[in-house]
Amino acid sequence: ELVKRWEPLWKKHAITNDFSWKGFFHLESAYLSTDPLIIQAASPGVEAFATPLWAFRQGEDLAKNFNGFLELGSVLSFQDRFFWVLQPRLAWRPSGEGGDWSLGFRRLEFLYRHPKVKISAGRGRTHWGPSPQGGLLLSQGAKEMDRLLVEGLFWQKEENFFLGGDLLVANLGQDYQKAWPWLLAYRLRYGWNLSKVAWRGALSHRVLLGGKGDPQIGFLQGMEEFFKPWWKEEKAHHAFSIETSIKLLNLRGLEFYGELAWEQSDLNFLMGLQSPRLGKMETMKLSAEYGQTSFSNSRSFLYQEGLSRQGQLLGYAWGPSSSFAHLIWAWDATSHAYLEVKLGLVHRRPLDLGESETRTYGLLTWQNQWHKSWSSQLSLGLERTVNQNFMASADHWNWGASMGIDYQY
Repeated sequence: ELVKRWEPLWKKHAITNDFSWKGFFHLESAYLSTDPLIIQAASPGVEAFATPLWAFRQGEDLAKNFNGFLELGSVLSFQDRFFWVLQPRLAWRPSGEGGDWSLGFRRLEFLYRHPKVKISAGRGRTHWGPSPQGGLLLSQGAKEMDRLLVEGLFWQKEENFFLGGDLLVANLGQDYQKAWPWLLAYRLRYGWNLSKVAWRGALSHRVLLGGKGDPQIGFLQGMEEFFKPWWKEEKAHHAFSIETSIKLLNLRGLEFYGELAWEQSDLNFLMGLQSPRLGKMETMKLSAEYGQTSFSNSRSFLYQEGLSRQGQLLGYAWGPSSSFAHLIWAWDATSHAYLEVKLGLVHRRPLDLGESETRTYGLLTWQNQWHKSWSSQLSLGLERTVNQNFMASADHWNWGASMGIDYQY
């Protein structure tokens, strides 16, 4: 919601009648009270850090003490139809005498937009699902992917009915060499708008390819696995989902949503609600979510917080069988200020009969736009872990804070 609310309303600088340019920068400092826990990730042989669940800006790879981040964003558009998006990110983490510097790209892509088709090619994030954070197959917090994304609108009858579809092909990078270096996903979207009800739904299929573990395997080689029978070795890894959401327009936009997903033979679910306009002035909003998953190979695409390695988000720190929940209350204090409180928990169960791990967390975020070009945000987080890493009586507390400044130019 924060990302959605503060999507920069950048100034548009006209270069010619056809070309325009806009941009922003984001400067942030984050503090972490303890070293991140080193644990074994879902993919065999990939060691990773457990990112605190409260971590701001979608699971940064934080180190103990102060961390610094600088992001620049630039968009060049042609006739408001062709776009080039560049968003580099410079990070500094305390390590040794001089610290550890890293430079990467959150976005580096070309976009084409048409009323009935959108095409994106390059590095960026993609999330599908009924929740604002995404769903069980592709979430908002997944690491940046080099991908080709095609979104199409097949048919629309005025404002009452629509039918569309999406196709995603992504290279997951060498961090996934122990798992699958390629991802293929597609879905069918549909919806109806009635007088007081808006209904949306989607059917999705996500496939992980290249199970031989070779990061250099080509996409077409990986596609060979797609057609192998279920009982063959080195087959593709399939996951399916069906999602739906119902918005009650006469009840201040109250929305209920849910998703069922199958990975091989395991059934998983996600459900939630959000009420965007509460109070006499309709300035408050409330959302809640609960889910359960036994996914063993999809943590790379689940939710905001998770496992990170070398500054890249690898996946979620869930066990093979986990349940999770969160509650968010938000208040638009004024037209320029925003307050959000998030409470949540994750309960992980091990494969054997060992102790279960429970992580509870809270996050307080305040954002203020004190000038048409300047805004700032402050977040405070606290987390308690019981039976950390499935070890009895291994309890752990950590807390942190982050402060950032945005400038739109």
